[in-house]
Amino acid sequence: MTSTINPPTDVVGEETQMLRPVRTLPDLPDPKLIRLVRREARRHLGMSELGAEAMSSMWVNPEEILPQISSPQRMRITGGELRYIKALVWMSRLVPDPANPRNASSHPYLLAMRAGAENEDGNKVKIEFERASAPRPMSPAELQADAASEADLISQLDDAMEKTRSANQLYPPIGEQGIMDAPFGIMTQFNFHDDSNPIVVPVVREGSSRTSHALKHLGLTAEDVLFKMPGSPKAPRQLIDAVNAIVQAPAETVTADELAMARVATVEFILIVGFDPDEGDSPDLGAAVKAKVAQEHINTKTHWRPSDRDSTMADDCLASALSAGVITLDEHRWLSGDMSREEAEELHYSNYLEDRFVRLTYLFATSERKIHRAIRKPIAFVIARDTVRDGVQVRRTSKLPLAVEVTVREFRFGDPSLKIPVDRLAKVLVSGANIAGKQLSKPGQGDLDELEQAALAELDDREGGDPGPAGIELALRALYYGAYHDAFRVQRNDQGANSDRRPVNQVLQDMLSVKRGILQLVQIIEDGRKGERPAVVNDHGIVQFGTDGQPAPLKNSDIRYKFFPKGVGGDGDDPDPFTAALKALKKSLKNLRGDFEILEKVEKRRVLSEGLPPKEGKNLVDELEQLRKKADTFFMIGLSRATPAELAALASGAPAQVDSVDEDEDEEFGPEDEEVHE
Repeated sequence: MTSTINPPTDVVGEETQMLRPVRTLPDLPDPKLIRLVRREARRHLGMSELGAEAMSSMWVNPEEILPQISSPQRMRITGGELRYIKALVWMSRLVPDPANPRNASSHPYLLAMRAGAENEDGNKVKIEFERASAPRPMSPAELQADAASEADLISQLDDAMEKTRSANQLYPPIGEQGIMDAPFGIMTQFNFHDDSNPIVVPVVREGSSRTSHALKHLGLTAEDVLFKMPGSPKAPRQLIDAVNAIVQAPAETVTADELAMARVATVEFILIVGFDPDEGDSPDLGAAVKAKVAQEHINTKTHWRPSDRDSTMADDCLASALSAGVITLDEHRWLSGDMSREEAEELHYSNYLEDRFVRLTYLFATSERKIHRAIRKPIAFVIARDTVRDGVQVRRTSKLPLAVEVTVREFRFGDPSLKIPVDRLAKVLVSGANIAGKQLSKPGQGDLDELEQAALAELDDREGGDPGPAGIELALRALYYGAYHDAFRVQRNDQGANSDRRPVNQVLQDMLSVKRGILQLVQIIEDGRKGERPAVVNDHGIVQFGTDGQPAPLKNSDIRYKFFPKGVGGDGDDPDPFTAALKALKKSLKNLRGDFEILEKVEKRRVLSEGLPPKEGKNLVDELEQLRKKADTFFMIGLSRATPAELAALASGAPAQVDSVDEDEDEEFGPEDEEVHE
C-alpha cells in the first residue's frame, strides 16, 4: 500500500500554498519490460543499440510508454512536426544541457586565456575543460556530440549546473511543489576523443534550470547522472530506498530538505523521438529541437541576457556555415573562440589580433550567396516563429551583433589591459562594423602598407562615393584596436546642438574620405598590433608628441570634434541648398523607417496586435498623407523633365542612384532570396 505524508498548508500573505504530498516510490521495473522497451525503440524509432538501452531504463513504468513507441504523440513547430513520448522518469537519469544557452556568454574560451585573465570577481580564470561540440543528428531519434574526455564532459556539466542554479532561482521552489512543467529533451550520444567508450544519455534541452535544482536536492553530481546512475541498478535502487525511508518515517522527524528529495525523485518528461519535416528546405532533427527550445522562450518570465542570446545564435550560424562547407572544422574552432592564439598562428589562421574580428564581420555581413544563406538560415528560422509575415527578412544589422558577440569572447574573462566594460566595447564594435556594406570583400592578409596604398587610391577615385573594399577593411581593423583602447565611442546626445550624433561607422566613413583619416587609421592599427594605445598623427602621418615627450594619445573627443568633425566627409553645408535639402530629406526618411521598425519591435507584437490609439493613428495617417501628396507633386514635375534614359531605368525597376545615403546599413535579404514559412 502506498504511504503518503501530507504536510501542513503554508500561508504566504494572502496566498495559500498547498505543498505537494510525497509518496512511496515503486521499485525498479521488471527487466523483461525494460528489454521489451529496448527492442521496440530500435524497431519503431530507429534508435541505436546504446540509445535504446539507455532510453529503456529511464522510465518509472515502462508499460506506459510501450504504446507510445509505436505511435508517438506529435507537436507542431516551425518547419514540421516533432514526435515525442511522455511519461514519468527517474530524475536521477536526466542530464541537464551541458551547453545551456542561458550560460552561453559566461564560458571562458581558450582564446581569452592569456596572462592575467580574471573573472568578474577578480579571481584568476583558467580553462578547466574543453567544450563538447554542438549536437548533430545521428539516428532518426538521437543526436550525437563529441567531447575531449569523460572528465571534460563531467566538468562542463558540473559548471553548467552550478551557473544555471545561480542565475535562475525558481518560484515556487521545486523542493515544495516538485517540477510542474515537464522538461523535454532527446537521447544524445557523446563520443570521446580519447577513445573512451561512447555513452548515451537523455539530455534536457528545455528545463535545465528545473533539472539542475532537482539534482541538487537529490545530492547528485554530473558524474552521477552521466555514469553512475545509468551504470547498474545498484545506485538507483539505493536512491529509491533512501527516499522511501524518508517517506515512511514519522512526519515530525522529516526535514524540509528530505521532503524535497521525495518531491523531485520522479518527474514527467517529454522525450523527442523523431522529426517529420515539411516539404521543402526544412531543418534536420538538431535544428528542430533548437526551434522547439526557441518556441518555448517566446514569452519567458526571465529573459535571456542579450549577450547569451546573441552568443547562442552566433554559434548556430557558425555551425550552419560549417555544415554548408563555408568554413572548415579548424576554422570553426578558431572563429568560435575554442582555439588558442598560439594554435591559430600555427595553423596560419591569424597573423594579427584583429584577423578574427575582420573575418567574422565578413562572414556575417557579406552578400555572397553561399555564405549569406548559411549564416542567415538559423536567424531566419528563429525570426519566423515571431512574425506575422510569411517571408522573413534578415538584415545585415541583425547579423553583425552576433559576429561581435563571438569576437568579444576573448575579452569577457579578465583582459587586465581592457579599460572599458566588455558590453560597452561590444556596442562600439557593432556601431562601427556597420561600415561593412556592398563594397565589403574577403579580407586579405592584413599587410598594412598594401592596405594604406589601396585605400589612398580608392580615395582618389571615390568622388564622394562610398568607401572601397580596402578602405572598409582598413577601418574594420582599426575599429578593433580603437574600440579596445577606448579611442572610439558610440555617439552622445547630451550636448544639445553640439552633440556629435554620428554612429561609429559614419565616423569611420568620414575618416576614409580624407587622407589624414586614412593615415590615422593606419596608425591605430600599427600601435594596436604593438599593444600600445593609438597616437595622434598629422596630415602627413607623422606621430605627434605631447609636452611630456610621449606620443599624444588619440581620444574619441579628438576624433569627433577636433580632427574629423561632422562634415569632414562631405555631410556639412552643401554649396547647393537644393542638394543639401534633398540629402536631409533622405536621411529623415531613413530615420522614419527606423522609427517604424522600433515601434514594431516594442513589447514583441503589441503594436501589431493592438495597433495605435485611434487619435495617434489618425494623426499619423493624416500627416503621412499630406507628405505623400507633396511627394507626388515633386515626382510628377521631375517625371515631366526626365530624359529617355531616366524613364527607361525607371520602367525597368533599376534602383535610384540616391540610395547611397542609406549607407547599406539596412540591406534586406527578403523572401525572394530564401523563404521561411510558419
